[in-house]
Amino acid sequence: MMARNTIIQGDCLTILRTLPDKSVDSIITDPPYGIDYQSASRTDKTKRKPKIANDKSPFIWWMYDAFRVLKDHGPLICFTRYDTEEDFRLSWLSLKWRSGVLR
Repeated sequence: MMARNTIIQGDCLTILRTLPDKSVDSIITDPPYGIDYQSASRTDKTKRKPKIANDKSPFIWWMYDAFRVLKDHGPLICFTRYDTEEDFRLSWLSLKWRSGVLR
């Protein structure tokens, strides 16, 4: 059992799978948006950072486990970008429908 007011930071694909069903009050996440992003792309090429992993298409694979561990009526805040928002929204609705949340 987790202590009250615990913040967990890490790779969601690893951490979410270790958590029991309906054990998390809220989730805040900033997954890869699917835009093949590379920071500092407009500056000196020697200062560029590596591209973000799994960023060729909107990264939605964490959602199933997120809905599984989230308590009923718990908020899920997901940052995205204007041009990929609809992909995230449709994936979210599809998973919620399949999991029985939207029946």
